[in-house]
Amino acid sequence: MKVKYLSYIFDKSNPIYRNTCASLLIRAKKSISKGDSCNVFRFSMESHWGTHVDAPAHFFNKAKKIADYKPDFWLFKKPCVINLPVSSEEVIELKDIKSKVNNEHDLVLIQTGFSKFRGSRTYSFNNPVVDPEVGLWLRTNRPKVRAVGFDFISIGSRQKKEMAKIAHRAFLNPKSKGKPILIIEDMDLRGNLLGLKEVWLAPLLVKGIDSAPCVALGILRG
Repeated sequence: MKVKYLSYIFDKSNPIYRNTCASLLIRAKKSISKGDSCNVFRFSMESHWGTHVDAPAHFFNKAKKIADYKPDFWLFKKPCVINLPVSSEEVIELKDIKSKVNNEHDLVLIQTGFSKFRGSRTYSFNNPVVDPEVGLWLRTNRPKVRAVGFDFISIGSRQKKEMAKIAHRAFLNPKSKGKPILIIEDMDLRGNLLGLKEVWLAPLLVKGIDSAPCVALGILRG
């Protein structure tokens, strides 16, 4: 068994939606080198920075927040990896994924290779997008799918703002047919994932916030 990170490590500078260089504010609260007995840091960032999970409360009031899910929700035992090279601003449509997701899959990962642009303007401003129809179809026809993740900055882009709103709502709306499908954005899906057996997610659980950064671990055979 092999384990690999499917999420990025935070740095002082991080690419986010519509910003190539968001600064993570890190300050030493206590420092051994300054005479304190231990090291303690304070840091500040937004809930949608880095690899993160969008929960329904991101777009809907009175909907589930990130801390409302039970622990076993975050363990995915039947992941589906779809290798789908795309170009900037390309729309990922239902026909691109429909035949690849079966009735047993509980997580869909779209591996586009777009991570090669991470840190550039292209990554933060001209990312691929997911057609809202994908979310509606998965909710209706693949009810075991609880989350979808991908290796670009957001399910929508700056260039297609209206589609971005509709796509988020298609996946997250608690009142639509089927259960909401959570969205994992800005994943690190580089390398060979053909042997992916399980995925474990560990979001930062903060009561009251809509969504949160997460650690994603991939469990591979061999």
